[in-house]
Amino acid sequence: MVSYPSAEIPDAKSKTGKTKVGGIPKAFNRVEHHDALFSVYEPLIQASAAAGFYNVICFSGNRDGLDDEAGLKNLRHWPPAPAAGRGEAQGHALHGNCSTAA
Repeated sequence: MVSYPSAEIPDAKSKTGKTKVGGIPKAFNRVEHHDALFSVYEPLIQASAAAGFYNVICFSGNRDGLDDEAGLKNLRHWPPAPAAGRGEAQGHALHGNCSTAA
């Protein structure tokens, strides 16, 4: 199963008022991306679990001025605790690539 999930989040600095998150450039190393990314990754995590896979690989995101410690700290907030009404893939995890790309 291969997918390149992405989502849009509000961005006052963008000409369109939105910015795309997901993939390599903007991802899980920024807490402000977590909710949007979780909404697109959750179905993939569930589908992977249903297919018998134990991992979903994602990218952490480029630093874009964020120091390594802050990026790693932000990654520790992922995955979020299951919310009421959300399914949970028991024993399954989301693993990220802790990129140090500038």
